[in-house]
Amino acid sequence: MRARMWRKPAVVAGLVTAVLCVLTGGASAADEGDWTIAAWVCADGDLTPLAAGYVSGLMDGAARGDWQLAVQTDSGNAPVARRARTAVGVVSGEAVAGGAACSMGSRESLADFLSWTVRLAPAEHLALVVFGHGTTAAGRGHDGRQVADGAVVALDQSSRDGLTAREVAAAAHDALGPEGSIDVVVLDCCYGSSVEVAWDLRDGCDALVACPGRMPAVGLPWRELLATVRPSECANGDVFARRLVAGADQVMPGGTPVLAAVQPGRVEEVARSVALLSAAVCGGIEQATPALTLARSRCLSWGAGREACDLWGLCRELAVVAEDEVAGAAARVARDAQSCLIYARGLRPGEALGLTISIPTMMAPAGGGTCEFAVASGWGQLTALYHVRLRELMQRTDGDATDGEAAA
Repeated sequence: MRARMWRKPAVVAGLVTAVLCVLTGGASAADEGDWTIAAWVCADGDLTPLAAGYVSGLMDGAARGDWQLAVQTDSGNAPVARRARTAVGVVSGEAVAGGAACSMGSRESLADFLSWTVRLAPAEHLALVVFGHGTTAAGRGHDGRQVADGAVVALDQSSRDGLTAREVAAAAHDALGPEGSIDVVVLDCCYGSSVEVAWDLRDGCDALVACPGRMPAVGLPWRELLATVRPSECANGDVFARRLVAGADQVMPGGTPVLAAVQPGRVEEVARSVALLSAAVCGGIEQATPALTLARSRCLSWGAGREACDLWGLCRELAVVAEDEVAGAAARVARDAQSCLIYARGLRPGEALGLTISIPTMMAPAGGGTCEFAVASGWGQLTALYHVRLRELMQRTDGDATDGEAAA
């Protein structure tokens, strides 16, 4: 991470931190390969029983791999706790404010934690781990329930406050300065590897590691993962992301969960190519609907309604089955999506990329169509027209069946 990150942290009103044990001596100058991992553990509600084990795994893994670590944990009715492992000592602290004033779904709370982290455990590079319940771009959980209006990457179940990727990027700027960014964000939640999330993080981090589908409730095995790679081996966020996902192959055999490491900064080019595809499809929606439906049925997808479609797989199939203009635009999207990828695991070669795009179900189309990426790329208009056309076809089919019964 850039040296400009270590500015005087912003003061966030309403959140008071009592430091129970302070560092002795000043932190050493940051060196290349010097890292701090900041973990935002949103483990209230049904995740509360897993909180202690998750934090213990982080602390043990950091010690084994020689990583600096700062953790903030929300686990049910217990006070929101902070602790850190640094190069020169151990700091532990506790956030005094509770309830809505310290919601783990709050941009302000996350910014305050990041400021605390960079003040007490400074380093050249910063990784942010977010643990909690995530949703699809349409705001639906793994059971299909509507949880939020759009994608959230962690849900404070006590306050029903969802943390969005846009809030993560904004918190980074609040804590690190307008030009500051995080080297790598690891979303230890379900459905985090989407083009919609990557778009919102594009100016807040250099690399993203996330799962396109369901993540185990216990989260990633940090005790083992952090022992597979040393901070000195990671010159930047891309290298950290690649090594982390590759390390998962060593400690999580079987390819589950699927993990993808991508570069959010490249998503702007994807948005431009998706805009061309959206225009082509919307301009010939009657002809494009059967092709899009067929491509969707053939590509790998995740979510309760299979609404999170692998972007590369969808467009690769669409390039084959659609007519010329749509096919050409789809091929371009597939190529640009491929350029975002750093590394992926759990996918067969040529099967998928692990970066999804939302085609919401007809029962809940609004969430994925109104997010910033969907608006900027025209994808929201495409999915809206696609749903309209599908309904027309269904009504026509129902009408033909009724006519046939009357004739009989």
